[in-house]
Amino acid sequence: MPWTVLVPLVLLGLLLLLLPLRLGLRITGRGGAFEIGVQLGGLTVVRIRPGGPPRVKTAKKRKKEQQKEQQKADKQGEKKGPALTELIRISEDLGFLFAKLKEGLSVTHRRLLQRIVVGHLRLDLGVSGGEPMSTTLAYGGLSASVYGAAAALSHLVTLRRHDIVLWPAYHLPESTVTLDVRCWLRLWHLLWALFGYLAIAREVLALIKERKAQYAAAEQAKAERPRVR
Repeated sequence: MPWTVLVPLVLLGLLLLLLPLRLGLRITGRGGAFEIGVQLGGLTVVRIRPGGPPRVKTAKKRKKEQQKEQQKADKQGEKKGPALTELIRISEDLGFLFAKLKEGLSVTHRRLLQRIVVGHLRLDLGVSGGEPMSTTLAYGGLSASVYGAAAALSHLVTLRRHDIVLWPAYHLPESTVTLDVRCWLRLWHLLWALFGYLAIAREVLALIKERKAQYAAAEQAKAERPRVR
């Protein structure tokens, strides 16, 4: 079997083997420090710690970024085609875009959000406002918000197990948070959602292309029109 046929078959086989795997996130936090772990098949492959010390940019890197921004600004200034505002001025196109937006939200809900499984959600929140009265008010407000958010989350995704504990920390100078969230999604569900988004994107791009062609034809006809002296 020639390698031009063997290599695509091997890649296709690997893709089929990977599709049933879980693509997941594990978010943990304690004492103000949070960590996000990207998991594949239950194994953490990447760890992200937001809120770390900012990276110091070198002068060469800053100069390169400034050049890119200047080139981007120049390109935007050179563009004289129809902008997006020209597209949405037509009521029919505006209705079409709203319909596609609604379709995209439906795809997100049916193919993506409903397929996400939150296997474990643990939140231990000690609420402190610095003084008893402020602590009581903050505890009451956060209780309604946190439990309401958990109820809304259970309608969007599959929430298997959750353990949420809120308590007023009158003896602490500031609030404490302990968080552990584990969620995942099968790769084939993600691929199925991407197919839905691509179908919508093709229709929107086709409409934009059609409007650009109409604009170009109108400009050409205007340029070829004989001038009256």
